[in-house]
Amino acid sequence: MGGRSTDESKYVFIEATTFPAGGPSVNELEGTADANETSFLVNLAWSFSDNSMTYLQFSDGFRNGGFPARTPAGFTVFQEARYDEEFVDSWELGLKTTALDGKLRANIALFSSEYTDMQINATVFDPALGNNVGTIQNVGDSSIRGLELELNYLVNDNFRLDASIGMLDTELDSISTDNGEFILNNGNNMQKTITKSSGVELPHAPELQANLGANFSFFVGNGGEIRNRLDYFYEAEQYSSIGNYKQGLIPSTSRVNYTVSYIPDSAKWEATLGVRNLTDEEDILNTAIETGPRAGVYHVHGRGREAYVQFKYSFGD
Repeated sequence: MGGRSTDESKYVFIEATTFPAGGPSVNELEGTADANETSFLVNLAWSFSDNSMTYLQFSDGFRNGGFPARTPAGFTVFQEARYDEEFVDSWELGLKTTALDGKLRANIALFSSEYTDMQINATVFDPALGNNVGTIQNVGDSSIRGLELELNYLVNDNFRLDASIGMLDTELDSISTDNGEFILNNGNNMQKTITKSSGVELPHAPELQANLGANFSFFVGNGGEIRNRLDYFYEAEQYSSIGNYKQGLIPSTSRVNYTVSYIPDSAKWEATLGVRNLTDEEDILNTAIETGPRAGVYHVHGRGREAYVQFKYSFGD
């Protein structure tokens, strides 16, 4: 059991220069965001056999409010652009166990996170400016529930297999506005109204993640060891924004990585050769949709195939 008290203060000052027809003018924008919160963590664990234990954990936390990092020309009502704190209550129920004389290890966890005033990146209409502004907003209350499973199996002294899987289910429980509507990109062809019944998925929350791995070692020479590691990673498709625009859907992705290491017997060094993205996949890591004069869809791509060499040396005993 533990607790933490946080007293946090943010002060923002921006000197914004605009160039109207009559000549340049300067707007001095400032604002403050203060937070004084106490967070708790409680963990109950029970070992019901020599090889198994279960636990239940609760924790809560918060993220302070703030102001948009960028301010468009003509922006004057800075304090009104402040977004509020975000709060989360998290529960986790888990089981850890070993079997087959310690060769098989399994960890499973069910978790739930309930967010209040969740902060999201959004493009919304600012009545003071008469146009859309990219900012952070408190969309409302939401929940994320999921399952995680990890398995490790020692086939023999030289060969080990491991696997993990994660599943997520997200839901927007309520909208923070008075009328229960959250409007994105007001006044252009990307306008979208989000309500509790819209059924939107939270951004960057793939329904499935999976990883498979294998380690194989063998000895050479006078006791030197060569370790091989092969990994496969999969992540399901996910949306890049709360608007769930089809243009902003990040496709599913998969990666294969491989490393081989040489470790001399009784030596203080080891050398590794690795290849990331072995199959040279052209992954999209993130997608951004711009409206207005720079309208378009922009992608952030992952790295292609790359090889590297790593050398480690221990100066200790």
